[in-house]
Amino acid sequence: MTGRYILIECDNDTEVSLLKMHVKKSAENRIIGEFIRPDTFCSCGNWTSENGQPAVTQTRIQKLGWRICTQCMKPIPVMDFLVNQIKPQDIEKPFTEKIQLPGKAPSELGFYCVGISLPSMHASAFKKQS
Repeated sequence: MTGRYILIECDNDTEVSLLKMHVKKSAENRIIGEFIRPDTFCSCGNWTSENGQPAVTQTRIQKLGWRICTQCMKPIPVMDFLVNQIKPQDIEKPFTEKIQLPGKAPSELGFYCVGISLPSMHASAFKKQS
């Protein structure tokens, strides 16, 4: 049977804590990623560029994966690579698979979500078409 990944968005830390407690009670599920979304964004617009390259008025916060405007210091509305806040060694009971390649010693692999990409889209894209 194949496994599944779901992505659930929570708007506050209380909901995150409740969800984590519920998942941890399950013997068959585990939390393998947590990503922090900004709750306010830059409206300066100085971080845009015409040639597709990041403008010099933006920088990246490596720990979170956010790009921020260097003028107002707020995140810009681009979440192209949010960084997983759960380190591989902190994942409880990770999924692993034993493999045997021809001519090689048996090996066991785990799978880790380094980051996720959430490109911005116009809000109308989320409305069902009738």
